[in-house]
Amino acid sequence: RSRQRPLQEASPYPIRPQSTMRIPTLAVATLALVSLAASCSAPTASSTDMLPIGLVIDQKLDGVVRIEAEGSGGMGFGNERVSASNLETATRQAVLDSGLFRAVSDSSDCDYVLKVRVAKLSDPEPDLFPEVEAAMVWRMTNAAGDRVLWEHTIQTTGKADPDDHLDYQARESIATGRAVAKNLAQGIERISKLQFDD
Repeated sequence: RSRQRPLQEASPYPIRPQSTMRIPTLAVATLALVSLAASCSAPTASSTDMLPIGLVIDQKLDGVVRIEAEGSGGMGFGNERVSASNLETATRQAVLDSGLFRAVSDSSDCDYVLKVRVAKLSDPEPDLFPEVEAAMVWRMTNAAGDRVLWEHTIQTTGKADPDDHLDYQARESIATGRAVAKNLAQGIERISKLQFDD
């Protein structure tokens, strides 16, 4: 008397174990989590990395300016890569190094108010050569803030490679700082070309 074979043996098409069919999905999910973790845990760029070097300006403007800055913290979770304090420190030092204004003030006793705001900061791919795009809004007003003298959005990019640092997160921070440094350089150079009415 013939015995009935199990279904798997009787079938002409071998049945693949269910666990092997889940491997691609699991791999994709794992890669996505790694990429998300790398982006969300990126350290804040230092004010030193944001500081432009070798600024060249067309003219020095007479007057005292107060610096205000808004970082990337308001852009959503994981975007505190440019802090307001570090951006303000770098902008202040860049203005002082360039000699753009006669002085920089921390009080309301000034002639101008210059505000720099991070409007966009890209999340680079987690690879060896991260590239960050930064869009920053520049706005200059009179001391009272009721008259806009100049406003412009500047877009710049910054890159880093393994020669800068072996750690990916550190490279991303360096790339972010370089994007901001280029933005500060271009903003200060543009302001030096402006003509303000007395």
